[in-house]
Amino acid sequence: MNRIFISYRSADGSKDASRLAEDLGRVFGDEHVFLDRQDLRGGSSWRAEIAGTLDHRPGALFRITPDFAGARHPDGRLRIADADDPVRCEIQAAVDAGATLMPLLIDGTPMPAADSLPEALRGITEMHALPLRTDDWVRVDFPRLVADLE
Repeated sequence: MNRIFISYRSADGSKDASRLAEDLGRVFGDEHVFLDRQDLRGGSSWRAEIAGTLDHRPGALFRITPDFAGARHPDGRLRIADADDPVRCEIQAAVDAGATLMPLLIDGTPMPAADSLPEALRGITEMHALPLRTDDWVRVDFPRLVADLE
């Protein structure tokens, strides 16, 4: 099985990204789940490690939170508009590698409007996104995600 890659904006998604990685690890095995802060080795290039993981065409889960597309620099510029924004780079690398992209709408966050994203990322707005809600995690949303990954 290909690895499962979890992408998130650290400003508002790191806690639940860890929970998601732990739960997926229990189902598929920890060795099949990639979460940067658990899997990056000290001294390694995080960009190279992530690119290497995405080159194996994993299921790439993109956690859509309010800061996913809305995070801003202190001067007001959108972070996702920067060519070197980590979240943007992860999505682009996943697209370039032919990975299966699965947007996850976290706790009711809507999918960003296509015109609010850089042109290269607009395709994710046309992908069927799964909800992942705290209140329905165990009973509904997580089992559905597992079924789709299988």
